[in-house]
Amino acid sequence: MSTASSTVAARDLWVTRPPYGLATLRVVWLDMLNSAVAVFDQRGRSARCSGSVGKPVEGVWHTIVVAMRKDALVTRSGGAVALGLLGALLVGGVSQAFLWRWGLGGLSDVLGSQFMWVLLIFGVAWGWAEGRVGQGAAAGGVTGLALIVSYYAMQWVADGRHSAVAQFSKTGGVAWTLAAMGGGAVIGLFGALASLDGRDRPRWKALGVATPAVIVGAGPVLWILTNGRYLEPSRLLSALVVFVLAGGGLLVYAVRTCGAIASLRASAVSVGLGAAALVGLLWLQTHGWLYLTF
Repeated sequence: MSTASSTVAARDLWVTRPPYGLATLRVVWLDMLNSAVAVFDQRGRSARCSGSVGKPVEGVWHTIVVAMRKDALVTRSGGAVALGLLGALLVGGVSQAFLWRWGLGGLSDVLGSQFMWVLLIFGVAWGWAEGRVGQGAAAGGVTGLALIVSYYAMQWVADGRHSAVAQFSKTGGVAWTLAAMGGGAVIGLFGALASLDGRDRPRWKALGVATPAVIVGAGPVLWILTNGRYLEPSRLLSALVVFVLAGGGLLVYAVRTCGAIASLRASAVSVGLGAAALVGLLWLQTHGWLYLTF
């Protein structure tokens, strides 16, 4: 393969995959780097076989491109850490303790929702795991713990230590901590699957994306239908729209990156897994193990 053909391939990839977001830009960037590595590997082998004096140059270019690819992965992991820390502070704590005090109740309903917790944990695990299931589960569990710690810490800052301690003891703080860590680890598994390459393992990646999509998109509807008399549906309408759109967006992404057939096959499993997760959480909240929340 020539350098010119590599350039054309990269250009065609850009045309066929227009930049619809940061995730797509990252995929295009890594695809171009992988193509460049393949080109230099091939040319390096040819140079070694022919005894060409250009071999040192090929080695230098290969080293540069591999280093650029590693930098991209490091940047992705660093972004996942930043997202987890800032997201835990905002979603877990500030949204619960301060936004409603500032007259931003609608925003608080969205950011403070348990379904936003799912989205945040999923996003952090997706960015961190790089296809490794164990890493995804660990990232999800740690993010869940950070969220619950932020929740009680911001209660402490806003209303004092006694209020935070009372909140922890009267609302099942231990149970919520275990649920946040355990549930976070499960969501992290799907984040790890979502970080796989859709061309190599389309069905697994689609499963990783579609299952959180079902939870986030269908969960708010289920909560309002079953507990609307406690949750004030009219106040939560905007949050409901946001999460339905988020779930739909994830499904569209799965189809675009994994293909329609793989996505449909994965969705059949995702619906069952997502329904089981939602029913289990709803049962815990309606039978006194966890307090009912949106």
